[in-house]
Amino acid sequence: MVSSPGIYTNIYTNTAGCDSLIVVIKLTILTAKTVNTSVSICAGQTYKLPSGKTVGATGVYNDTVQYAATGCDSLITTTNLTVLTTIKVDTSVTVCAGQTYTLPSGKIENASGIYTDNVKYTGGCDSLVTTLNLIVLSVKRVDTGVTICIGQTYTLPSGKMVNAAGLFGDTLRYTASGCDSLITTATVTVDNPSQNVQELACSDSSKVLTIGPGFTNYIWGNGATTPTITVTQPGLYAVQATDPLGCTAIDTFDITTDVIPTAVAQNVPLCQGTNLVLTTTQVFLSYLWNDGSTLPTLKITSPGLYFVTVTDDNHCQATDSVYVTSVAAPINFLAASITKCFYNSVVIQPNNSYAKYVWSTGDNTQAISVFAAGTYTLQVTDSNGCVATDSISVLDSACAEYMYLPTAFTPNGDGHNDVFRPSFKGVATQYSFMVYNRWGQQVFASNNPANGWDGTVNGNPQAPGVYVWYCQYQLYERPPVSQKGTVVLIR
Repeated sequence: MVSSPGIYTNIYTNTAGCDSLIVVIKLTILTAKTVNTSVSICAGQTYKLPSGKTVGATGVYNDTVQYAATGCDSLITTTNLTVLTTIKVDTSVTVCAGQTYTLPSGKIENASGIYTDNVKYTGGCDSLVTTLNLIVLSVKRVDTGVTICIGQTYTLPSGKMVNAAGLFGDTLRYTASGCDSLITTATVTVDNPSQNVQELACSDSSKVLTIGPGFTNYIWGNGATTPTITVTQPGLYAVQATDPLGCTAIDTFDITTDVIPTAVAQNVPLCQGTNLVLTTTQVFLSYLWNDGSTLPTLKITSPGLYFVTVTDDNHCQATDSVYVTSVAAPINFLAASITKCFYNSVVIQPNNSYAKYVWSTGDNTQAISVFAAGTYTLQVTDSNGCVATDSISVLDSACAEYMYLPTAFTPNGDGHNDVFRPSFKGVATQYSFMVYNRWGQQVFASNNPANGWDGTVNGNPQAPGVYVWYCQYQLYERPPVSQKGTVVLIR
């Protein structure tokens, strides 16, 4: 026996020992191929094995293909077959208006309808087939206007109640989802026809009281049922009126007698050479002046009698007049000039008193003190309102300047010669004054020309005798001066 492929010779002999049959055999050993494979198919598909057998269920299949001539195995296949399952889902989803829903595949929908959505395996087989019934809950928007009587309430769709005028937003929602179902914007108007009216009646006429438009029924306090009544006496009048909405208004009219209006003042001065504007003491509805003018004011330039007829808001009329007199404005109220020492100031003022002053220096007082020479102007306003201007020239004089000190003083408290100090003719600056006793001790010092030595040191009276003084000063527009001398203190 042989088991390997090759060429083999087999000789058969007969009984005589002679070759009777010589057989040459070429031996071929047919090989069998073994294959292990895994295959995936979509649900509903089939898979054909190498032998031609068709399978369609998940499982492990052994399949053999044989040589046709010999019947020997040529291909042995082990197939691990996987049938990919498809999950089918039917679902219903509710979303709010304006919202979207994302399907498993990632597709986004925002309208009501039935949608089919496929999610596939990598190979393209359906893995998830979703049938979606998408319901988008609609929202209704309502703008409404409502009028209620004062004291009443209005109930919004949500049940909320309002009783004031205004713009109110109200939302109803679906119970299960919380989505808006009804959005209402309500403009609420409160009908409040009630009012209190105070009316004036002219003292010489009657008054017609009117409740105003927009009502259908009227009941006055005197029993009248008309929209208007005529009254001739002051007092309180009431009316109840009902409008088409059924709202009730109660108006009260407080009627008082109108005071005859006062038009203008009785006597008015007119400054000579100027104009004057006449005006009433109150504001009126209309005006009629004697020259036909209808403005609230009248501009005049000459004296005389002027009158005006006025009508007030209650249409009551009054006529008043004014007599305009001509008055002279102030003149020559300042001296032509005044002379002063060049180192001193001087006070200048008008020769009469006036209501108002305006100096060229900007001062508003009656009198001012000036130092510099020159011309000063004053504008005055008198009690009649007349305005006038005058000026004065301030002149400098070359007055003498010097310093004087006494040679003795008597500080005994009698009010005469009690204080030792310099006297100046002129204005001293850079001033210092010192007094020393005979031992060279300083007993007094000052930088103020108004201060002097009273003969004491720290309140203690000093002994009589001779004291030395030293003074430094500078007079106006002069060089500085230093002087010294002695003084006798006498007790």
